This record gives sequence, C-alpha cells and structure tokens, in this order.
Amino acid sequence: MKRLVLLTVVALSLSGCSDDQVARDALKDERFSNIEITGYSGFGCPSSLFVHTGFTAQDVYGEPVKGVVCSSWFSDEVLVRQ
Repeated sequence: MKRLVLLTVVALSLSGCSDDQVARDALKDERFSNIEITGYSGFGCPSSLFVHTGFTAQDVYGEPVKGVVCSSWFSDEVLVRQ
C-alpha cells in the first residue's frame, strides 16, 4: 500500500501542471493578442513556480511569439517568458 501511494505521488509530481485561465489573463495584461494555449511546457520557469503553461501569440507589434507563463497555486506571482 505504501508503495502505491509513493508511486502515485511521484507520477503526479512528474506529470506537470498548466493553468489556461491564469496564462490567458497574464498574456492579455501584457497586451498579447491571438493567444493560443499549447498546454504544459516543461522548460523556462524557475523552480518556485511549478505551473508552466505554454503559449503562442502576437506581441503588440503583430510579431508572432512563443513562450511560457509561469505561476504557482500558492503565490500571486506570474511570470511571462518568451
């Protein structure tokens, strides 16, 4: 039983998390348009922000950009990286 619990915890921690609504709100605040959420993105975020949501969009100049929105369920900190 302990082994099953341990395996479940490990599997959940490795599966990654994304939050579409937080990412969409952060990108709108930064004036991105044509936002497409691409799901979990494993790279580009500091370890303190474990929710990683990939995106593609257009910046204020109409140029295509690709990046990740980093956030956490336990903090109001949100970071947009291109």
